[in-house]
Amino acid sequence: MTKAAIHEAKAVMQAHLDALNERDADAITAALRIPHFRLSGDAVKV
Repeated sequence: MTKAAIHEAKAVMQAHLDALNERDADAITAALRIPHFRLSGDAVKV
């Protein structure tokens, strides 16, 4: 892995954690960049 790849991976993870802490669903989705399931309360979002 290159230093640039590691830096980008860390930036994506930080964006994801920031979005989780802010409870910003759109930012969470943007940070994941992959299809995923999200469990929240009594609902499942795909």
